[in-house]
Amino acid sequence: MAVRHISPATIPKNQEDSRMTVIIPAAGMGRRMKSYGPKCLIDVGGTSIIERQIRIIVSAYPNSEIVLVSGFHANQIRDKLKKKYPIRIVNNHKYEETNVLYSISLGLQASVRNKVLIVYGDLVFDKGAIGGFLGSESKVLVDHQDKFNEKEVGVLHNGNEVTNFSYGLEKKWGQIAFLCGRELQFFEDIANKEATEKWFGYEALNHVLNEGGKLIPVEKDGLSIVDVDSVRDIEKARQIILSKGV
Repeated sequence: MAVRHISPATIPKNQEDSRMTVIIPAAGMGRRMKSYGPKCLIDVGGTSIIERQIRIIVSAYPNSEIVLVSGFHANQIRDKLKKKYPIRIVNNHKYEETNVLYSISLGLQASVRNKVLIVYGDLVFDKGAIGGFLGSESKVLVDHQDKFNEKEVGVLHNGNEVTNFSYGLEKKWGQIAFLCGRELQFFEDIANKEATEKWFGYEALNHVLNEGGKLIPVEKDGLSIVDVDSVRDIEKARQIILSKGV
């Protein structure tokens, strides 16, 4: 078997975001929205969710690499994006039998960077929602203003550190996480195991905490973000776009 050697990318020392990969898991079919095709291609305000994400990410972190993990109707996503945006597309062929952590693991395997920003592919947000994550500490976005459905995964924290991710908590995880250092290593270690292919992302973040990792909660006043999981959410997303002009 031939051995393929991959040389690390040359990274300018004065561009911190050039050391970062943004991974967008967008492989799932979204059963409640299946008739719309891939959720990331749903039109909100004249632009698909994923195109809006990419434009905001490029604006916030212009030197980062972007890896999108597709699955359901992958050809539609590739045809829509490949020639228009400076991104890499990885296909999760097992999207029907795996969960989001497996998609993230594929994105991690495709990256050569040492910092990762994970942004779920069905989110509509403004630039403020993803700004300020770079640094030497791992962080997660926390919604304390009821932007996410009460049934979504919650976050428990003491003001300085996250202590647990679980359902039934008042504050919600914003489905955005910045990982570096040992937290990224802990996350990668668990994500690459066959036994965790059906895990959700928050389960891997709990593993990071259990291993002794530290996640800083990031709460932003005036947070503008919507997780598009129903037809009603599409209208909420359009309202963000109209009010913010993004």
